[in-house]
Amino acid sequence: MLNRHLVTALTALAIVCLLPFLALAEFNMTRDIDYGQLGLYSLALIVLAFTLLGLLKLVLWRQPVARLAYTVAAFVFCFFAYDVIVAGLALMRPIGNIWYLVAAWTMCAVVAVAIAAYWGTSREFGSIFFTAVLVMALVPAGRLATFEIELFSQGHSAARSKEDGAALTSRPNIYFFLMDAYARADKIKTILHYDNSPFLDLLKDRGFYVVERATANYPVTWLSIASTLSMKYVQTESMPPYLSVSGISTYGTELMV
Repeated sequence: MLNRHLVTALTALAIVCLLPFLALAEFNMTRDIDYGQLGLYSLALIVLAFTLLGLLKLVLWRQPVARLAYTVAAFVFCFFAYDVIVAGLALMRPIGNIWYLVAAWTMCAVVAVAIAAYWGTSREFGSIFFTAVLVMALVPAGRLATFEIELFSQGHSAARSKEDGAALTSRPNIYFFLMDAYARADKIKTILHYDNSPFLDLLKDRGFYVVERATANYPVTWLSIASTLSMKYVQTESMPPYLSVSGISTYGTELMV
């Protein structure tokens, strides 16, 4: 009969094998994720990790299985956390030499494996290790579940409104082109001495409506577009000065159109 400490160690090893695929799924959750394929990859890694555990037990037959399981789990965790470890090391000491980063990661992995091998028989260490990897797995799993539930709810809402949306198919498409940093024809002619009327006439011949005396609502694109699409001002004179994307105050700036 398996003891509690051994079950905790084997479960922790299985969770560590799931972590990289949960992180990958969370990073790409807005895309079309093939959970079945990710499940097969994670199952293959679990089988590989437990095979390695069995081989270690054959060689180190005197060592407890729990200690070996934590050792393998520490190695798998460090192997898939290479980017995170290297990024942290680069922040502390930015060195472009790839071999330095590989050597530093190797040292971190050796230390982690040594700690797991030394304390692997301790129940306290097992509880801490298991709790840590469980939390690291539950965070991305919870976000994925929340995202999929919201996506499922939106799908049902879209299905309920499908009949109402069918009426829109008989209406014409509307194309709205707003050319950023593209001046009016009269300003182009005044400042650049270039006649842009042939291009505008071409648009008119194709049925487009060209605003001859167009002006922007704001001197910055991100506010101007927001107010145009919402058909209301997002900033008035009674409000405090707004900041540009770079954090510079643009209040009172004049726009030449």
